[in-house]
Amino acid sequence: MSFFTEELLDKLSINQQQLLRNKIPDTCPEFTKKEYTDVMDILTCIDRNTVTPKQAKLQLLTLAADMDSLKGHIIEGIGDMLTKLPLDTIVEENKVGEVDIQTRYYEPLLSPILADNTKKVILRWPNKMDEVTPEIRADAIISTLIQSGFGRHLGYGEVKPGDDSTTTQSLCIDTLKLAVLSRNNCLNKGHPTISFQVNGFQLIFYMTQRIHQRFYTMTEIGRVKVPDSLLQYQLNHLLL
Repeated sequence: MSFFTEELLDKLSINQQQLLRNKIPDTCPEFTKKEYTDVMDILTCIDRNTVTPKQAKLQLLTLAADMDSLKGHIIEGIGDMLTKLPLDTIVEENKVGEVDIQTRYYEPLLSPILADNTKKVILRWPNKMDEVTPEIRADAIISTLIQSGFGRHLGYGEVKPGDDSTTTQSLCIDTLKLAVLSRNNCLNKGHPTISFQVNGFQLIFYMTQRIHQRFYTMTEIGRVKVPDSLLQYQLNHLLL
């Protein structure tokens, strides 16, 4: 008889989701209807070819400057993506490597959202062994800055291009790497750890936290389909 029954795991998952929601401040800002409309108006102008992606980015950054910092960072990430996405979908998927995925699609989107230079938090892509878990090499690390050096880690990321070289086994290994890195970071630093996993243009966020002396949970907190081109972005926008 299994101790961790499906019913128990479902209850645990619901409990962890509620605990995470309880940690969200009541003052956490939401986009107002006007802000949403303003953003959509700018993006619609790209669809109509009345502004270039660079002009749209500048307009979005102007909007972001007057928003709460959390909302502003999201809009900034969207704006940065507009000038990085290719016009059309690249059909030769097997020629798009991890570095292409990281630099063209995810660095522009994630860096404004997960990092903040004013708070000395950066997103970096070192592809080096982790100090806490030396035998594991993380593709991305969210870390603090202390003077001229890197401080404690706040999160990790793993990237796979999503082409023929990406297998179920390799994705499972990436998930396991994130789990081990996040668990060890929770153990050593005493705070929850965020992580993200990329499979081509599928982006998943996790939160790992310690709920007992020897018990940790890794909960999926978000899933995003990232456009692979301006054309795909426009189609997604029209569907909205």
